[in-house]
Amino acid sequence: MIPSFLVSTATLLLALVPAPASGPAVFTPAPGSPERAAILKVLHHGDARSEARFRIRDFRMVRNGPRAIAYVQGEGEVGAFRSILTREARMPWREVWGEGDAGSKSCGAGARHYAWAVHLIITYKIEPDLLFPGVAAQARKLGQMAAGDAEVQCVGDLSGGPGG
Repeated sequence: MIPSFLVSTATLLLALVPAPASGPAVFTPAPGSPERAAILKVLHHGDARSEARFRIRDFRMVRNGPRAIAYVQGEGEVGAFRSILTREARMPWREVWGEGDAGSKSCGAGARHYAWAVHLIITYKIEPDLLFPGVAAQARKLGQMAAGDAEVQCVGDLSGGPGG
């Protein structure tokens, strides 16, 4: 049996140990940087027309070793969009999750889609809302809405994520 004073001392020492440093830093790639250009090229799907330009509202990125993840929110010629892109090692960027204005999907599909995004971001050792502001709350909200009526249309057009 371990004497109680040793348990109390160990507990006190654990409380004094600093918490591990937070996850990787979130940053915005500089305009014109190769990284930003590569991500925007993926979002443009190779369309170089001037009217295919985006107005970027939010652009955040995290590097975690050989992996990287980016969140981009903006507006294009077909409306507003939100996208998550990933890059593994030396592979090119690819869009893995998206929501756009066009079309509409059910709350159930939206809940699964947003929950998938939260889980993906966590694998990069970062708090999801630091990369994609409001994503955790939106996932919870859609889950609650889907519990009431999973087929009500409450999100835009979805791409990637759990189904793609």
